Amino acid sequence: AIESFDKSVQTESHVRESYYHKGNCLVDLRRLDRAIEVYNACLELDSTDIEVLNNRGIAYQRLGQYQKALESYQKAISSNSTFVKALYNKGFICNVLNQFGEALESCNEALNLKPDLALGYVEKGTALHNLERYQLALESFSKAIDLNRNLASAYSGKGTTLYVQD
Repeated sequence: AIESFDKSVQTESHVRESYYHKGNCLVDLRRLDRAIEVYNACLELDSTDIEVLNNRGIAYQRLGQYQKALESYQKAISSNSTFVKALYNKGFICNVLNQFGEALESCNEALNLKPDLALGYVEKGTALHNLERYQLALESFSKAIDLNRNLASAYSGKGTTLYVQD
């Protein structure tokens, strides 16, 4: 697949799509540094491409480069403040970085746009838990479970909150 995308880029038609899909393939192959290089090449064509910025953030996140991931998500949101994927991912990464107030804000924005986003409620619950707002955290984890009964992280968050609250 990667060779085909390379040939497509050389033809100069559909260059953005070729870079984008090649980057996604490289992420799937866990060749994350190379994926970031490809996403960066794609961003040279359009520095405001929200899908590319979001996916580059995911690659940085998987490398443990959380600040760079956050910067990518923030750039995507700056380009489109209603881009739910980047808002959710920003919430997730802010929780990782112990920026719980910002995580809560980002999750709320994502959930206002997509109220059926179960993972958004998990991240919101995580932020609320860490802000010691346990009752609201339980409500958020419960909402995630209502939306997706197979979401282990929602059950884990709810269990942890119940344990700490007791």
